Amino acid sequence: MAGGAPWWAQDEAINLATFGNLYNINKQLPFVAPYEPPQMFASYIDPDRQIAAINEAAGQAVQGLASYSGPQAFSSRMSDLQGNAAKSIADTLASVNNANQNIYNQANQINLSLQDAGRKAAADRATNIFDKNTIANQQFENSKNQARQQYVQSYTNAITNAAKAQALNTLYPQYRVDPSTGGMIFPTGVGKPFDGSQTASTYDWDEVAKRKDMLKTKFNLDDSQATKLAKEDYDRQYKASSQQPGIDPNYFTQYQGLFT
Repeated sequence: MAGGAPWWAQDEAINLATFGNLYNINKQLPFVAPYEPPQMFASYIDPDRQIAAINEAAGQAVQGLASYSGPQAFSSRMSDLQGNAAKSIADTLASVNNANQNIYNQANQINLSLQDAGRKAAADRATNIFDKNTIANQQFENSKNQARQQYVQSYTNAITNAAKAQALNTLYPQYRVDPSTGGMIFPTGVGKPFDGSQTASTYDWDEVAKRKDMLKTKFNLDDSQATKLAKEDYDRQYKASSQQPGIDPNYFTQYQGLFT
C-alpha cells in the first residue's frame, strides 16, 4: 500500500522481475590454461663398444704373434701391442668425454632458454589472469549497480503510480480506479448527476471543501478564489456526467496519463 492506494499489478510484476535480476547476477571468472615449460634430456655417447673393438683387435694381434713368433720376440711385440691398445682406449675415452661435455653444454643451454621462456610465459599468464579478473569484477559490479538502479527506479515508480491513483480517486470520488486489478475503474455512487436545476444551495459542500483545500494548497490561492474554482470544477464535473453517462471526460483524461 502507498498513500491509501494499492500498488498497480504492473508495478508488482516489474518489481518482481527487477528484484530477481538483481539477485540472479553471478560473477563469471576467466580461465587461463597453465603452462609447463618443456625440458631437454641429453643422450650421451657410450665408449664401451669402441673400447671392446680395441681390445678385440689387440687380442687378435696377440694370437697372431703367438703363432709365428718366438718367446723373446713375442714378449717384445706383446708389450708394444698392449701399449698401443692402452693409448687407443685413452684416446677414445678422451674423445667421448669431450663429445659428452659438448652435448651436456648444449643441452644445458637449451634448458636454460626453455626455463627463461617458461618464466616469461608464467609472468604473462599471471598478468593476463589479473587483467581478465579485473575486467570480470568490474563488469560484475557494473551489472549489479545497473540492476540495483533499475530495481530502485521500478520501486519509486510504483510508489508514484500508487500516489497518482490515490490522488485521482480523491479528486473524483464518484469513480475509483483499482491499481491492484491493473487499472479497472469502478463507480462509487458518490455525488448526484447535474439535472440543470442545481443551485449553490444544492452543492455537496463537503466535496467542494475538499476541492477548495486542494486548490489552495496546490496553487497557493486565497479562500475566495479557491472556493470559486472548486464550485466551477464541481459544476463541470456533474454537467459532464449529466451530458455523457459513464466516465467523466476530465477523469478519463487524467486516467490516461496515470501510469508511468
